[in-house]
Amino acid sequence: MKTSQLEKGCLLIDCRGFDEKTINLFLAPGPDPYRETEEFLLDCEMRADELPRYLRRALLEFQLYSNSEGILLLRGLPVDPGLDHTRTPALAQRSEEKTTFVSERCLAMIGSRLGHLVSYIQEKNGDLFQNLVPTPGSEEVQSSEGSRTRLQFHRETVFHPHSPEFLLLFCLRPDHDRVAETTYASIRHVLPLLGERERELLFEPLYRTGIDYSFGNRQALINGPILPVLYGRREDPFWNYDEDLMVGLTPEASLALEALRKGSTLSTEASSWKQGICSVLTIAAPFTDGLPSLPATMASTAGSSAHLWCGISAFRQGIAIPVSASFAPPSQQMMRPKLPSMGSRSVSEDPEKFADFSAIHSSSP
Repeated sequence: MKTSQLEKGCLLIDCRGFDEKTINLFLAPGPDPYRETEEFLLDCEMRADELPRYLRRALLEFQLYSNSEGILLLRGLPVDPGLDHTRTPALAQRSEEKTTFVSERCLAMIGSRLGHLVSYIQEKNGDLFQNLVPTPGSEEVQSSEGSRTRLQFHRETVFHPHSPEFLLLFCLRPDHDRVAETTYASIRHVLPLLGERERELLFEPLYRTGIDYSFGNRQALINGPILPVLYGRREDPFWNYDEDLMVGLTPEASLALEALRKGSTLSTEASSWKQGICSVLTIAAPFTDGLPSLPATMASTAGSSAHLWCGISAFRQGIAIPVSASFAPPSQQMMRPKLPSMGSRSVSEDPEKFADFSAIHSSSP
């Protein structure tokens, strides 16, 4: 089994020893992920069934149990040919010069072992595969478009009622200076640094968060829902946290939030970006009672990323889909994410419940 333990339990899977048959699973042409989305996702699931047993086993174990860091690194995955001569796509749009879909296939194949691919209508027009690149004019912005400031710690889409459970990042091309990195912190390392009263307060709905900038919120308002920071099992919880967009609603809650921020800083680890590296983060869970408790991780980016080019996708294990604030009957629960641009129906939240921040979701029966 070609795996090794990194410091403090972060699992690394070395994919550089793939044989020709396995490499061709990623490289062989197939459906277009943007024009034939349904066929592309089905094709990727079928290809993933042929991945080496040790890789499928590692991904299954990570889906079920995660690890103490809540992050899994896959090194040496195949990449699209000619990327060294491909210009960075402007404004994080889809590159017209990149005519192969190896990176998309890597994300979809790896992610298919974890859940179903999801996207959000407001974020990059609902693209299932998104480009993360520095955007001119947004260098100091607290979003994936920034490049000159540290992206503060956050768990993905804290404000949204249906956050992804796993987040996948795939490096197509590292920055020129090789200094860009993702820093991350696991709640399992932060929790022991908090006092008993601080933990109690963080489990209470005493915190308001804001809507992400990438969802169109340019007013920098704390205009999201009120929610607890910690949830799930008291001894091994998940967390809702956004360093930039979250505030405590009482003085005592604010102090507990500051203690969490300090604990996160003290528990920080980092992963640098190299071409062909895929990072898988455990970030949320829709339910916790009766399920294995997974260490939830949050992340940020640091260092110069002036030429960093990453692909990103989010996955959920699937729950019933809210349609007009009601749950779809079981016969309608087997659904795939479909882009509005394809003319397929999308699923949105009740506007009275969640403004106009709707989402595309998939579910399992």
